[in-house]
Amino acid sequence: HTQQQRRRQQQRQQHPTSAMTMAHLVLSFLGATLATARVGITRQQATEQDLGLEQMPLLVPRAQPGMPPPWPHPPEAAWQGALQAFSFGGWPPRDQWENLFANSVSGATGDPCSASILGNSRLSPNGLGSRMNTFADEVLVGMYAGAPISLCAPTGVRDDWAIFFEDPGFKRCSAPSCVFTSTNGSKPALLAWMVGRYVSETEDDSSVEAIKRFLYPRLFNFRSEIKEAALDQMSQLGLAGMPYVGVHIRRGDKAEEVNGFVPTKVFAQHIVDLCTEVSCAGRVFLASDSAEELPKLQAALGQSYRVVELPRLAEDMYTTRGSGSPEAASRQIISDLLLLREASAFVGTSSSNIGRLVYFLREPNSPSVSLDDAGNFLWRGAL
Repeated sequence: HTQQQRRRQQQRQQHPTSAMTMAHLVLSFLGATLATARVGITRQQATEQDLGLEQMPLLVPRAQPGMPPPWPHPPEAAWQGALQAFSFGGWPPRDQWENLFANSVSGATGDPCSASILGNSRLSPNGLGSRMNTFADEVLVGMYAGAPISLCAPTGVRDDWAIFFEDPGFKRCSAPSCVFTSTNGSKPALLAWMVGRYVSETEDDSSVEAIKRFLYPRLFNFRSEIKEAALDQMSQLGLAGMPYVGVHIRRGDKAEEVNGFVPTKVFAQHIVDLCTEVSCAGRVFLASDSAEELPKLQAALGQSYRVVELPRLAEDMYTTRGSGSPEAASRQIISDLLLLREASAFVGTSSSNIGRLVYFLREPNSPSVSLDDAGNFLWRGAL
């Protein structure tokens, strides 16, 4: 091992290092043990038998430096143009981050529609977690590239981020061409979110985590009325001022992205361990898109635990996506997000954008466990 590798292992025992990327892929395809990781706790192993799966969950391939990403991206010319426009030359020094963030936010002087980065990923047809994580990737690019950002704000498109979070001062571009842009894009200013994902996957995990932990509290500072509503909800659930374990169990259409769900009983096993660690006295908060998970988790944990969740909406509200979905559906996710952030310990899955969003919003040393993606909340970029 090089000196840098040894230092990264000492600093981040809770995650597989990026140098182990190919090894993890090989292990997962061979059906070897799936690592689960916990902040501040010795790494544990969950075997195929423990998970109760017919096949081990496969790791989503990560982008590799100098190679086209393994996920959908624009045609080669447009992709290379975006990479060149936001060429990554290294992370800026930590003492410059505040100024770089402020300059990216407020630097779009003059015509906002001429800014180097036109933030549009918040408006994608994807789930709320995906939209927020890709927004962070856009701002990450603005910081390392020293590029000003303005936000696309076309008429008639709801912006959930602006509804639920404090705006640090972004300018807006309302031009009809300033809309969510995916693999059909050719203008670099509209593809920064995709470059941010690429950089997040190809650079060292510890450095990516550090800058995202800087960004997330600044981008996702809940509005005061959202915080007050969450406090009321915590009181109604018997969680206010009490230690509890928060758990996010993603089901639904996530089956299209993962090779087998982590069984509920495996979540329960980790909840028991975490509850002991944080003295939760059996208090468990569940956020899930499936109404079946609460009775299943309660049965797996037994009578000494009390699993609670927010009052459920109509089931079709848990399958809607994008800015065209009912605002009530987004508001429910935001409430779940806040209660998971405040939990004394958290268990979820990296394969879920909500799981990754919660992870980066929580305190760095608070216990947080991913039960897939080799236990690494940084394994995959936002999709």
